Amino acid sequence: MPTFDVTLDAYHCLREPHVVVPDNITVIGPRVFARHSEIKTIELPSNLVSIGEDAFRDCTGLERIVFPETLKEIGPSAFRNCLGLTSVHIPKGVEVLSSKVFNLCRNLEEVTGCANVYGVEDNAFTGCMKLRRADMLSVAVDIGTRAFSDCRALPEIAFPAEMVYIGDEAFRKCIELRRVVMPEAIEAMGASVFDACGDDLELEIGVDLIERFPAAFPGFAVPDDDEAVLGAGGLD
Repeated sequence: MPTFDVTLDAYHCLREPHVVVPDNITVIGPRVFARHSEIKTIELPSNLVSIGEDAFRDCTGLERIVFPETLKEIGPSAFRNCLGLTSVHIPKGVEVLSSKVFNLCRNLEEVTGCANVYGVEDNAFTGCMKLRRADMLSVAVDIGTRAFSDCRALPEIAFPAEMVYIGDEAFRKCIELRRVVMPEAIEAMGASVFDACGDDLELEIGVDLIERFPAAFPGFAVPDDDEAVLGAGGLD
């Protein structure tokens, strides 16, 4: 028996802090709840599959949202500038974190779950200044341009061994970043990946990566041994 998606494409209630989306809804369309700053919590349906582009953008009062395990897609800028969010859990069905999806969520402290996330698109978490826990960084193999730029509270990163790509300035201005473990398997890296990350950052990295992607590590010389610890001011 065929099944059909049921899409919510408009929301007209005002001054309602708690919203319950009807349980028959499987898709929340683009911009449905955008700029409804009065919303503090929202209860999503148990069979939700997709959240559209800009769906909750600028919901500055939104404090809590729980994604059902059925969710597979969160569209670009879906939660951009949701200043009240402090924590979100990404279910197993989501494989890509779209561009600007949590961009400018300045009070977001942790993103948990992310078990099957393989890609983080451009500017996905740019400006999440309080982000300290980002579970997708241990599994994602493709990280876009400025995906975590200005995430000032990130303490350390250990990329997966299967890492494929890190884009331009992906971790620019991550000023609390102290330790990064870089796998040899990376196939491509953009420019200035860890630009302006502060004086205490150490990169555990193979010399081969420095030689293959010099633009990713500007100002660092290649040492004589096979492995190096790169400090922000050069090689230690």
